[in-house]
Amino acid sequence: MIAGGGTVAVPRMPIPTVGWLAYAKDTEGNLFGMMQSDANAK
Repeated sequence: MIAGGGTVAVPRMPIPTVGWLAYAKDTEGNLFGMMQSDANAK
């Protein structure tokens, strides 16, 4: 569970040379993705 009541749907995963990607669900069940740039992701 994430602070505020959401849940992790797909844990953070690397996209090599691009960054990190993760998916979560909010308290209403909506799925959304988050991306963090990081050229060193492996």
